[in-house]
Amino acid sequence: MSDMTPEQQQAFLAQMEAESAAAFKAAVDEWRQEKAEGRGEAVVKETGGAFGRPADGWSEMRELVDGIVDTVAAREAAAPTSVGGASLGPHPAARQLAAYNAAVGEGKAAKFLAVFTKDVALYDLQSGERKLDGVAFGARYRCVFEHSPTLVATVSQRLLVRKRPEPGARDPTFAVDFEQYSGLVAPTCGALDGSTGVAAEAAAADIVVVYRCVSGGHIDALWVAADEEGVGRAASASGGGEGGGTQALVEASAVYARALELIKQQLAVTDEEELRVAYIEF
Repeated sequence: MSDMTPEQQQAFLAQMEAESAAAFKAAVDEWRQEKAEGRGEAVVKETGGAFGRPADGWSEMRELVDGIVDTVAAREAAAPTSVGGASLGPHPAARQLAAYNAAVGEGKAAKFLAVFTKDVALYDLQSGERKLDGVAFGARYRCVFEHSPTLVATVSQRLLVRKRPEPGARDPTFAVDFEQYSGLVAPTCGALDGSTGVAAEAAAADIVVVYRCVSGGHIDALWVAADEEGVGRAASASGGGEGGGTQALVEASAVYARALELIKQQLAVTDEEELRVAYIEF
């Protein structure tokens, strides 16, 4: 973009603003429909950016573009959007959650696994230990879906994190979900496909998951930790309000600090000012 003429820069910004407006309208229309059906409670609490600044220099222009991109990304994470007439679909973190919660039947596992790359890796967020690779990941979740008829997961808070992009940069983006699940019947005795047995009782837990999202709308890695502080439920119960109480609870937690440290390492940044964070409360 730095090679553009002033006229081209202004045209680019005008196009971005138009696309953002179209995406926002599409998201609002869909939210209204979901609201009428008893859903649609997602609220974008903070996205950053600066829409009101004049684009008379690169720094102001960059802040404006960052704000537009953040808003579109946050709306994508809450509901499907379209830009310029082309459907973007929900954020990968939202797509995998929808598949996870789909009715038991043919195609559920395939839809879920389609959100992930074939070489996806699952890690322990606290230790960094690799727990599952692509083949094992697929085997486990096929087994879980087959044996968990009451499986359900909800997300109370989601944070979208990305590096402040330089022109042409193609860094991954991240979603940090505070999740609560129940009804999970896991494989036991070593075999992840369930051939050596499955748990006698369904499990429930509160967890935090960091998803690394790459180009093409896929997740190629995820890090999981127990939400031992109960941040997700506590933040949800606090109700937020004008003071942003829910976001403050999340950002003060040890598990969020660990997630942010991981993301900084992944993006090779040292300063949080180099990151853009959008907070979404459901």
